Amino acid sequence: MSLDLIMGIQTLLRQCLCRYKAAKLLGIEYLSTKLNINSIKVVMESNLPVKDLSRMLTDRDSGDFIAKPFAVYFIAFEINDNFLITIGIRSDGKINEHYRFDKNDFLPF
Repeated sequence: MSLDLIMGIQTLLRQCLCRYKAAKLLGIEYLSTKLNINSIKVVMESNLPVKDLSRMLTDRDSGDFIAKPFAVYFIAFEINDNFLITIGIRSDGKINEHYRFDKNDFLPF
């Protein structure tokens, strides 16, 4: 993936538009550098807002998306019908892989 495309995706993450989609794209790009992907499915997604700016900026309601620009997105992917991989993606684009399981293993832990 080109640097321009990665920078474009990171710019999307910093904006208020489509953060989940941008986080998923970053996650897929990250995983594609680690694995040969034939199929991919999102099996879980969640986010954790780190800072609520509505307390400092009174023009922002705490329910507004722009009130929480700093967040971590947690996504679990199923890759090639047998790997479960969980990753965390910060709103600045930093990615951490948390767990990787092979569903075909008798004991995944």
